[in-house]
Amino acid sequence: MDAYIRNGADVMTIEREFVVGSNRYRIILKRSNRTSRGSTTLQFCEIDGKGSVVQDLTRGNIDDTRDIIIQTIGPIRHPC
Repeated sequence: MDAYIRNGADVMTIEREFVVGSNRYRIILKRSNRTSRGSTTLQFCEIDGKGSVVQDLTRGNIDDTRDIIIQTIGPIRHPC
């Protein structure tokens, strides 16, 4: 993601959906380079079968949101 930002993209978004048991979740990671410091946001929500938000699980900061993601769906493993 950072490579795209360094190569001229102003905004990069990654969106993933997961199913854990009978629950569906969506994670959205957004990186912006529109300010001098840049910004990163992480959103986490439970969704229904149509993709509508059932419950927003995003916390007040990225670390807390990441922690609730790990508690809910387990560690995120990057493909080799």
